[in-house]
Amino acid sequence: MKSYMVLRLIENVHREDLTDAEKGDAVIELADATDETYKDIAAKELSVPYQTVRNWVWKATRLSDKLRRCLSSETLTDFHALSLLKYPHEVQDLLASFIVDWNQKRDNHSARFCCSVCSVCSMLSVLFRISARLPDKIPVSHIIL
Repeated sequence: MKSYMVLRLIENVHREDLTDAEKGDAVIELADATDETYKDIAAKELSVPYQTVRNWVWKATRLSDKLRRCLSSETLTDFHALSLLKYPHEVQDLLASFIVDWNQKRDNHSARFCCSVCSVCSMLSVLFRISARLPDKIPVSHIIL
């Protein structure tokens, strides 16, 4: 059973169409089934740096389902995900929706264009932190850019 799971994990790591969170899910599943540590899996089974496996697992445990779907469909990039990971799932979902809407309103369906041309993620992060400190808690969805 272990050898099958290891082979499946190795195959998945090299697939370009999987997100880091999906790779993290596979690592978590293998670790649970074999009682190996993430460090052992990184070194013995995958031959990748431990930090890489740690990042996959971190994303797998922290990303909301909506953010995972956006990454899989490439409406958001890993840069977006990293910018949003620090927030709870509800906030991740709100900000992800805002970024996707931002791109669609500008006839720009490429998430990569958003990150390379403007700083929507940084701006939203700042606006969210500011609105969280205001007494009336203005939601980010009501801020017009």
